[in-house]
Amino acid sequence: MKLTLLSQLTILCSAIVSSAAEPAVINVWPGKAPGETKELPAEGLQAPKAKEVKAVKRVQNVSTPTLTVFQPPAEQRNGAAVVIAPGGGYNILAWDLEGTEVAEWLNSLGVTAFVLKYRVPKREGDTANKLPLMDAQRAMSLVRSKASDYGIDPARIGMLGFSAGGNLTAATCLKFGERQYDKLDAVDEVSCRPDFAVLIYPAYLVDDGGQLKPEYQPTKETPPMFFAHALNDGVTPDSSIALTRALKAVGVHAELHVYDGGGHGFGLRKSEFPVHTWPARCGEWLAVRGFLKPAAPTASLKGTVTIAGAPLPEGKVELHAAGAEPVVLEIRNGAYSATVPIGKFSVTILGKGVPEKYSAPAVSPLKVEITATANEIRFDLK
Repeated sequence: MKLTLLSQLTILCSAIVSSAAEPAVINVWPGKAPGETKELPAEGLQAPKAKEVKAVKRVQNVSTPTLTVFQPPAEQRNGAAVVIAPGGGYNILAWDLEGTEVAEWLNSLGVTAFVLKYRVPKREGDTANKLPLMDAQRAMSLVRSKASDYGIDPARIGMLGFSAGGNLTAATCLKFGERQYDKLDAVDEVSCRPDFAVLIYPAYLVDDGGQLKPEYQPTKETPPMFFAHALNDGVTPDSSIALTRALKAVGVHAELHVYDGGGHGFGLRKSEFPVHTWPARCGEWLAVRGFLKPAAPTASLKGTVTIAGAPLPEGKVELHAAGAEPVVLEIRNGAYSATVPIGKFSVTILGKGVPEKYSAPAVSPLKVEITATANEIRFDLK
């Protein structure tokens, strides 16, 4: 069959658009994932279940963890990012229902999404699901290490999980100080703590009596969390209720939505129950907590601090603006440097030998304006 020039160009353009639309995929580990002891069958999709109204893509036999990147249009990005952990009982991953469809919703909020393909099924002897937690910790550090590449704020990177993925999200939030593997490279020097978390019908957090298991007890350093669960879920809503209560007890922000109906595994798909409205409530929570607000523009600042010409050995430069927490810069051997917000500030300087008049914003005579270009400011105190 002969094709006209127009037809050939149409096919070529369609191929280019299709190729451009494919999301990027990043390997979580630089080589073989740690902790593996045997080879699995080839990764692939499980056969669809009979009588499903809308089929779910279930990924099985994952031994090479990856992150699939979904970014909103450049002009809509607000700098926030979320790592998504699909559910599947640590046996499979509900890849579209609790992964790619969620990424598209987050993109609509201006959030960059990374769908985590963590290791399943559960390996023999891994009763604590340590291998998936390794993958999640590495994924959080990896995304944060690439913040500048994707135009995201390293202080607004959260994690969202469903069912077993919700369990994994909780573990990542609660065990960020306990790296589950030996550090491999500079990526593992970067924090793996999520800045916030969204847990949708999380599983396995409570014992048979409905009490939160000891390994899921939060501390005041635990990030804030949003929960949604149905009362008639066979994966008990006690998991969400118990962790919410524990977060409240230690003073961590949490929001819980419990719906009368909806069962389990509803994802974002519309149903006859109001449970499908949870994404709207979650978006409101993210906005109220400030996670969708673009970060203030910043610029580099460096300089020196001397007292009568002699370098201040150590101390702090503090930049003060109305209604905001002070920006603190450490002084070492008379020098300081940092990336700071653009704007006008009053300045206080703290350190041994610093005259008292420089120690409080109400009396300090020091004022600076940080501009979009590189800033170098020398303070010579007298």
